[in-house]
Amino acid sequence: MKKHFLILFLIIFSFSNSFGQSKKEQIEQLNYRVDSLVSILGSERSSMKQQKTALEQQIVDLNNSIDSLKLAIEKLNLLITDKEKKNNELETI
Repeated sequence: MKKHFLILFLIIFSFSNSFGQSKKEQIEQLNYRVDSLVSILGSERSSMKQQKTALEQQIVDLNNSIDSLKLAIEKLNLLITDKEKKNNELETI
């Protein structure tokens, strides 16, 4: 029974404490919470922008690598074609 009384007392005390705050204190507390959320959101946005920029740069670098590899493939194909022509010429002789 004493436990129930203690729990009930704590609940009533917590409600009276929250109702005891003035409107000004409640507004200040809510403004502080909003400012904290805005700050967290701003830092998250900044972090996402940095990640986006890094990923975009990685895409550019990979596209450049692809282009250089395509050029290397074209050169190798030309070399293969040239070697096949020389091979065919040697076979006909």
